[in-house]
Amino acid sequence: MKLIPSLLAFLSICSPVLANEIILPNRDLSPREVIEIQLTALQTNSAKKPNAGIQQTWAFAHPNNRAVTGPIERFAKMLKNKNYRSLLGHKEYKIRKVVIAPKIANFHIVIVSSDNLKLSFDWRLQKVEEGDFIGSWMTTSVSPPKRAADAI
Repeated sequence: MKLIPSLLAFLSICSPVLANEIILPNRDLSPREVIEIQLTALQTNSAKKPNAGIQQTWAFAHPNNRAVTGPIERFAKMLKNKNYRSLLGHKEYKIRKVVIAPKIANFHIVIVSSDNLKLSFDWRLQKVEEGDFIGSWMTTSVSPPKRAADAI
């Protein structure tokens, strides 16, 4: 499913009902696609639907991550605090692959926040080894932001 960004854009234009459905982890999604789904959801999180992007992001939180950040109400508060709120409604993002191994993937993300700050995050994913989403890539951690020296 290499057309995730295009598919999401198409659905959001042509079918608001379908575009609002939560995409669930599955084995067919690559680590990069998982991050694109999460970043797009956070980017489009809006006042009209203040937690829709957060819920989509939570859907891809690895069980180990959920044990630390969950439940979703606590996760939502964490995303709205000073460290991560720049992800909500950000203007643009760039994903740089750092390492993709059989069970772990690390990426460097640079965003431009809604107030034009360039920030970077280290985003880590891991394959789920048991349970409902076995074999799916899910996010295990996102670093606090750092001021990004490079341009998008």
